[in-house]
Amino acid sequence: MKKVLNCISIIMFFAVTAMIGVSTVFFQHGKPFKKALEQHGNVRQAAEDYAVSNFPFKANWESLCARSAELTGMRQFRSVYHDKERDMLVDVFSDYDKSRRDKNVADINAFYKKHKGASMYIMLAPTASGIYRSELPDSAGAIDQQKLIDDIYFDIDEAVNPLDVFSALYSARDSYIYFRTDPYWTQAGAYEAYSAAIGKMGSAPYTLANYDMDYSHIYYRGELSAKSGVRRVSEDTITAYRCKYGSYVKSVKMLRDKQTYSKTSLYNSAGLNSADKYSYYLGASNFKCTRVLTTGKDLPKLLIIKSDYANSMIPFLAPHYSEITLVDPGMLEEGEKLEDFADPADYDQVLFLYDVQTFCETDEFDNLD
Repeated sequence: MKKVLNCISIIMFFAVTAMIGVSTVFFQHGKPFKKALEQHGNVRQAAEDYAVSNFPFKANWESLCARSAELTGMRQFRSVYHDKERDMLVDVFSDYDKSRRDKNVADINAFYKKHKGASMYIMLAPTASGIYRSELPDSAGAIDQQKLIDDIYFDIDEAVNPLDVFSALYSARDSYIYFRTDPYWTQAGAYEAYSAAIGKMGSAPYTLANYDMDYSHIYYRGELSAKSGVRRVSEDTITAYRCKYGSYVKSVKMLRDKQTYSKTSLYNSAGLNSADKYSYYLGASNFKCTRVLTTGKDLPKLLIIKSDYANSMIPFLAPHYSEITLVDPGMLEEGEKLEDFADPADYDQVLFLYDVQTFCETDEFDNLD
């Protein structure tokens, strides 16, 4: 009798799970499935795609799979390595297209030759897998980012000033300079890079004693945790650095989809309640152009061509400039160019600020000119 009851329980469990799965795919939220159908063109592929992304208890299932794999000694899940000793997830940068990297270097050199009026700089930030490469297994295949950055700097026109931030970040590697579960540096990491670079750009860095720290008390697990399924990592938190001296922000205007959004802070409080907590810094990553005006009337103007790594550094740069304009070439639409949003001739300095992985993988420099 007990065996019969057990069999009935098992059958009921799988029946309920199947019913939930079918209702999720075909009956819940018709619009997402319609979009999947439009994307794939046939019902079978659309159903498969939508079922995977909306599978009941998907997050718990992935977490269970990751936990089970870790019990067998597995540490890497897709491109994410679980560094248990450092209690963090590392997105391993293991490969790139050298021809794309070379083209991006050539595009920057061509850009400099066309716009020689402004002082030009380039900052390539290492990702976590570059700083912690020696602690990753050889099987992870992590690229030597220090050598890669040095090679790129060597190939860039010598008139474009390279800003070395690898050494500063490596020296601070035991601090909380990269998020544990998100593929970005923290604002503490951005500060280390700022402190190492701003002197070469003509200003003296403000020490940490000159900042008020604003702790959000928001704790979360980010993109890398979702990607890998690994949950047994300490949660990340968000902190804001507010400089007590220098110029102050007057306005921030952000352009997206031909609409301009205005605010008076470099921090986006709505980001703390969103899935993308990194959007707390400056705002969402899908703005084409952001213009920051400060109270520093006699200070220079800075144009930044950037990846998302730049967003958390702006609060450190703002006290040194009267205006900072950021353009994300990856957000520009077909036919749009950098000069549609900012003329380099109007700025005293131009800074390319990218994490090295994005720099090597992106094709967005096609939009520079």
